Amino acid sequence: SGGQATSHTTGEIIMNLIYRDGSENFYMRKEVEGNQITVCVTNLKSLWRSRMTQDDILGLFRRQNPLLQAKSEWIMTYVHSCLDSKESSTCVKVDDTNKTLSLNLVNQASEVKVKLHLILHIQDDQEFFREVTNPLVAVVIQLMDQRSKLLALVKSKDLELREYKLEGAEITRKNVETSDVMEKEFLNESLFRIPGQDSDQPTLHGAESESRPFTNIC
Repeated sequence: SGGQATSHTTGEIIMNLIYRDGSENFYMRKEVEGNQITVCVTNLKSLWRSRMTQDDILGLFRRQNPLLQAKSEWIMTYVHSCLDSKESSTCVKVDDTNKTLSLNLVNQASEVKVKLHLILHIQDDQEFFREVTNPLVAVVIQLMDQRSKLLALVKSKDLELREYKLEGAEITRKNVETSDVMEKEFLNESLFRIPGQDSDQPTLHGAESESRPFTNIC
């Protein structure tokens, strides 16, 4: 299935929509700390994770791409690029027991198709809360605060314009003239649906998204 990929960003929190299977969306986050790379994938119901050192990744990459002769520095640069790339073809498969998730990333390097196949393992409820629920709640709180400040600013501007008009000022460019913002209507219009979700699923308020294309190839 195809569609749009979305990146949600707040501070240190970055979750990229990398794959869509019907109505189920999979998001990925990559973290780098010293010599270690952590890859997390979630469908907002479960969390899978893999932690690898640079040596682990180099060995894995060379086993999976035996025809590609490259220096370690190039491989690591490429792996990071592949995990971050908007052009990588991505496939996600969860085993029948939900214990492991198979993440396949395919990219084109010159004339050679390069692949990276990672196995991620299911995490417990505590890790799901720490990695998914807690950051999402923080995002919602921040967005609600930003929305409140935006509404307050717009209302003050409306009041300022009304006072100018009462003093006899006129707007010369009618095409930029606006009506007062009605809070209830504004909040209703700010509702949006997550791309690909069913019509009977709940909607989110006021979040912004940046869309980018992606391709699913298994």
